[in-house]
Amino acid sequence: MNYYDTLVLGGGISGLVTAYKLNRAGNNVLLVEKNLNCGGSIESFNVEGNIYEYGAHSIIHVSSAINSLIEELNIEDSVLIAGENSYKKFILKDNSLYYVFLHPDSILNSPIFSFKTKLKFFVEKFLPRSKDDYSITVESYIKKRLGNEFLRYFMEPAASEVYAGDVSRLSIKAAYPKIYALEKEYGSLVTGMKESLKKINSGELKPSGSGKLISFKDGMSFLTKTLVRKLDGKIQNLSEVIDISKTQNGYCVTVNNAGETKVFYAKSVISTIQAYKLAEVNSFLPAGLVKTLNGINYASIVAVNLSFKKNDVRRLLEGYGILTIAAEKKPFRTVIYSSELFPDKYNPGTTVFTIYSGGINNPEILELDEEEIFESFILELKNIMGIKGDPLFKGIRKMKRALPQYETGYGEMDKSIINFENLNPGFYIAGNFRGGISTGDSIKNATESAIKIDKYLKDLKFNESN
Repeated sequence: MNYYDTLVLGGGISGLVTAYKLNRAGNNVLLVEKNLNCGGSIESFNVEGNIYEYGAHSIIHVSSAINSLIEELNIEDSVLIAGENSYKKFILKDNSLYYVFLHPDSILNSPIFSFKTKLKFFVEKFLPRSKDDYSITVESYIKKRLGNEFLRYFMEPAASEVYAGDVSRLSIKAAYPKIYALEKEYGSLVTGMKESLKKINSGELKPSGSGKLISFKDGMSFLTKTLVRKLDGKIQNLSEVIDISKTQNGYCVTVNNAGETKVFYAKSVISTIQAYKLAEVNSFLPAGLVKTLNGINYASIVAVNLSFKKNDVRRLLEGYGILTIAAEKKPFRTVIYSSELFPDKYNPGTTVFTIYSGGINNPEILELDEEEIFESFILELKNIMGIKGDPLFKGIRKMKRALPQYETGYGEMDKSIINFENLNPGFYIAGNFRGGISTGDSIKNATESAIKIDKYLKDLKFNESN
């Protein structure tokens, strides 16, 4: 009988890290993945010495769990750390680039904002505290505290970069918990920004992670491939979950394995697959939870890589890249200076841009022909960056329902999942639609999930032996 301590559903970064950690702790684990390869949205390709990324471009070092994983995998020598200017993001407005950092001094010195907006930063501390509520949107929160101009010229492009989302639907508490927490702690968002940076600079406050961007010499897929190697023999590919049921000793999971039905049993199960995919297995889930999971929106995105001769790019490349303003209706939302962030991944004399478009407000782009997308992107990029030559390379990926949206229903969704987990001990629901969308957050959350499941299994074993 196929019996395991834990079945991990989904072979993206969340599932791989969870399975690896549980296996390392001595548990009998099987990871079930519907595709031929694991890795989820992380895709790296080496073309003539240049590494092109199509999903997650890098990892924000948000937690010590990331360092621990890298050390355990013994891949420190493969890590690349972006330069000191990698935090610099530029807002494109009227074909001019404006550097804005989320700090009052940077905003007050930026010519992109009017005197009226800057005045808001002095009076914000006199506003009443916001209520503790997931229903407050990014749009209403930022407009109230810092004004419409700051919303349109900073938060809207930032939300588009991270979530490909809509600020009128994203929840400030769910999508930006750290920003929201500053006002809760200090009574003012602006005061919170200043005081938290003071504490960090003085050493009084030590974040779990460095906040730096990291990648790998052979691309982001190097991490997922390393995890797959560590899980050799413990991964069942080409297996789509078609049914889940409870048993006397745990759970039964039925999969379609390349046309053949297979059944696995386990003391515990953790699902890291997309919310809407889990909802399809609705014979096990209550109707209310199915409705909740189906209610989570996902944004579809297009990722494009373009490379040029370095000498053909006349505009100075500095920092992370460019965020665009929705009102200007550019064909893309984010342009990352990939070869400037991680030059060791690219050939000398080559400039590589990774460009993202689509999102909740622009799903139509996925229906365009690839050459149409290339043409519009190249034309706009040449205009912005002063590029005089044609691309040396162009690549594209269309990803449907790729990014979960942390919208105003997040609180009810989370409560619904917690209630279900409490009623079904040993069954866990995870993935990037809970606790953070970034790769760094996924690694952190997966590590915490593995610790929780390992404890559950140890407690179960202890209770069975007494």
